[in-house]
Amino acid sequence: MFPKIKDSISVLYRQKGDSYEVNFLFNASSVIIPFELNGAAFKCLQYLDGKHSLEQISESTGLLKREVRRLLSSLRKAKVLCSKPATQTILEKSRFSTQLNFFAEFETSTIPREEMQRRLKASHTMIIGIGGIGTWVAQGLMLAGVGKFTLVDPDVVELANLNRQCLFTLEDVGKPKAETVSDKFSQIDSSIQTRVLRKKILNKADCMDMAKRVDLIINCADEPHTDLLNRIVTETGYALDVPHILCGGYDGHLSFLGPTIIPGKSACWYCYEHALDQQLDRADYEHLVITLSHIQGGNIGAISAITANYHVLEAIKVLTGFATPTMLNKAAELDFLTFGIHFRNFKKRRNCLLCGQKKKGATS
Repeated sequence: MFPKIKDSISVLYRQKGDSYEVNFLFNASSVIIPFELNGAAFKCLQYLDGKHSLEQISESTGLLKREVRRLLSSLRKAKVLCSKPATQTILEKSRFSTQLNFFAEFETSTIPREEMQRRLKASHTMIIGIGGIGTWVAQGLMLAGVGKFTLVDPDVVELANLNRQCLFTLEDVGKPKAETVSDKFSQIDSSIQTRVLRKKILNKADCMDMAKRVDLIINCADEPHTDLLNRIVTETGYALDVPHILCGGYDGHLSFLGPTIIPGKSACWYCYEHALDQQLDRADYEHLVITLSHIQGGNIGAISAITANYHVLEAIKVLTGFATPTMLNKAAELDFLTFGIHFRNFKKRRNCLLCGQKKKGATS
């Protein structure tokens, strides 16, 4: 055994008489775990680098082996120590070293940091819609190390896309979006596998055919209609037992953060729609078409990036298991003006035909 303090932790201390006050700072969460150690135990900390055995630590510090074990046990309970020494490939050392340090704070004896990264590499994510949200979602997951993608979008890059969609340049105008993103992926990591589908999803059959053997579906598209696509995706997800994230868009100063849905563990999109109908006053208004607000709203790149990367973090939680997804059974509105977030919780309906106990199959 070669015990090691997690790389994501900073060790802060000050001497207090014959003892030391030691604070283990978890850098990712700013959590501080305090310890008070005597001189020999404090000296022991410098040998917790993954290179020294228990016997070597005992010999170097003058502590008995049982005393070293007792200290290690306390540190392990506080989740200060790695569950096991890290083993990194050359690629991981060069590209994922800081990410592995981040995962180290959340690793357990059954899911070490390397396993989290391996799960990303082995995962297959389908992204529907490679636009203002979809490009940022695709980039975030590619940078995180997802190994395989299905990219679905029928459109080509337009000049008006370049104020808010990443991965595109002026030279890409007129080129298919999904193929262009695939090319950009290969420039960063040639091992990434991509399947490009220049299609528009119009019904469940289309989506079912595309989503076979994927681990996660992320809907970032808004055509022909966001709600319709979310219904199609959630029905596909339940039919194939695949987790899915229904990304939001933006309207005025608000951005919608959609739910993360895991079949068997959370409510479906239909349950959210039902809860929304109950919570909102559905006044009987009609839309008088004068302006272009119903066609194209205003937006900037920062809003697209912020909204998308909330969903990227959710996707990484789903694929690695490093934390429970935040958006299970909830959706939210993010206010760009105040940075406030308003969460709306919803529950699985017992009589929901898709996810409830009395389900009878798909609803469309």
